[in-house]
Amino acid sequence: MLTDEITSQTKTSYLNKLIRIGCTKKLKSRTRSNIAHVANVRKIAFNSREQKNQLKITFFKKS
Repeated sequence: MLTDEITSQTKTSYLNKLIRIGCTKKLKSRTRSNIAHVANVRKIAFNSREQKNQLKITFFKKS
């Protein structure tokens, strides 16, 4: 449970950072929905990377 909390915190801070970057640039073409979309895409990538790491950990634990 503790690890889940940590990962969720890192995810939220990561997404907030992304949104902040998008807002500070203040590009006319980039709307809030666009930022949200980018954040979602990055989140999916972030999740898949985490899952790979988890797989590595379990693999090493078994051996």
